Amino acid sequence: MCVVSIIVPFFNVENYIARCVDSLLSQGLRTDDYEIILVNDGSTDDSLSICETFCRQHKNIFVISQTNKGAGAARNTGIRHAHGKYVCFVDADDYLADNGLSQIIQHCSEKVDLIRYWCRIIHPGTKDEQVKADGGVIYKGDGFGYLRKWGLETFCWNYLYRKDFILKNKLAFEDVVMEDFYFMADVLFCNPTIISLAARIYNYEIHETSRSTTMTVEHSRRWTEDSLLTLSHVCQKVSPYKDIDKELYEACMTSMEGTMITFFSRLLSADYSLKEYKKILKQCKSIGVLPLRSLKGGKKIVLMKRIIRLSCRFPVLYVLGKKLYNSQIARKLKQNIDRNH
Repeated sequence: MCVVSIIVPFFNVENYIARCVDSLLSQGLRTDDYEIILVNDGSTDDSLSICETFCRQHKNIFVISQTNKGAGAARNTGIRHAHGKYVCFVDADDYLADNGLSQIIQHCSEKVDLIRYWCRIIHPGTKDEQVKADGGVIYKGDGFGYLRKWGLETFCWNYLYRKDFILKNKLAFEDVVMEDFYFMADVLFCNPTIISLAARIYNYEIHETSRSTTMTVEHSRRWTEDSLLTLSHVCQKVSPYKDIDKELYEACMTSMEGTMITFFSRLLSADYSLKEYKKILKQCKSIGVLPLRSLKGGKKIVLMKRIIRLSCRFPVLYVLGKKLYNSQIARKLKQNIDRNH
């Protein structure tokens, strides 16, 4: 009986895909307990050839090819073909710790919709978290309780999802740049049963070709436009709870402000005109993500929030700030995405 389907969308990752698949084969699971579904999203390099070699060598590895539609669509394809009771997602340029899934498979049951685990960020400018990762249960409850405690989730790859839960609630990834955030809002507001474990299993590597570090004007504008759609969708999920569950609402809006810091960094690299920038500010206010609600956070977070507030109050500062940002600041910033808790 297949317990876990590991879904890996890939597009032109010939330098990383073998490492990823090797890590998935080192999870300490019996061959019959899991399958690896590699979804080729229209690769034009040697990625497909590498994956087909793995497929010939291992009976639990399957390769599916489609025209280029994006990571979200590739994950949806993987879900449709999955045979496991649970599914999880791994990006092709990331990898799992040895024997990672064997630590958590014992928690798989019909009563558990999501099993959350931790990540480790691989980047020269990021310090490894010193939080004790002993595999213990740090949260057990429902999605609303999780939202009250920690707010919204940004990424989709640090969970096992019960497949029947996904199908029952008709959950799927949308064709937007922030597809993880969009998807996770839908997931958590379906109020799943969740177990969260202090197990650092996922290795997230930030490198020069990562989507999250691509800062061309064209890519940043696409990212900004898609983000507005995603932020609007998430706010529509959160807004009804403003009066009926204030604790949940406040936690979600606080986590949304963290997303806005990334959003504004993309605005700066998108090189908009002052007129375009004012239009985006107006959209943000109509959605409900501006003005920022607080100045809480670490020193860097507080500084970024102050800059955002100033650029909202005096839009002309955006024109000056984007030049400074793109020439001096952008390369020095490192992502802070480690939400291990």
